[in-house]
Amino acid sequence: MFKKLPVYISTNEEGYKFNLYLLIYPQWVLTVFTTLRYNSLFYKCIVQDINTFEYSNSTVKAVSTGNLVSNLYHAYLPLFDTRFTVATFVEPSNGLIPVSPLFQNLSWTEREISEMYGIKFKSKKDNRHLLLDYSFTGFPMLKSFPVSGLVELFYSVTSGVISYQSLGLFESSKIENNFDF
Repeated sequence: MFKKLPVYISTNEEGYKFNLYLLIYPQWVLTVFTTLRYNSLFYKCIVQDINTFEYSNSTVKAVSTGNLVSNLYHAYLPLFDTRFTVATFVEPSNGLIPVSPLFQNLSWTEREISEMYGIKFKSKKDNRHLLLDYSFTGFPMLKSFPVSGLVELFYSVTSGVISYQSLGLFESSKIENNFDF
């Protein structure tokens, strides 16, 4: 019966007494962090950071039809000297419930995740971009984002001339930005 619980506890040489890992469904995020915030057992809990990464399509074909993104919430429980990691998987189109109303330090991290990965946080009031231009339509941290540019810059040592050459790779691409050099 207990073999199916998504909890893993390990000891570690990183200075913490224990590491606790919890895998949850996306709809449970708010419940878990509300418990961490307001339950006296987790007094002075500190949620430090959120890490996000995307799985490749070949990895998630059996689980999901689209891209699958994992969010890892890292917390510290000083009463138990334990690092607590909560993991959840979400499709960017489905969105995620924000934790920033409970832990204010995660507000900028959620905005950055929304901007870079395309995960929309439901009922989040401040969705402004932090790093990218407001007219930018892509999500640069996704594996589907192109890694080469629209033009290349060449310098000829013999003639001392700088020239721009179009790559011509993105005629049918989804990128809608127009760069005028």
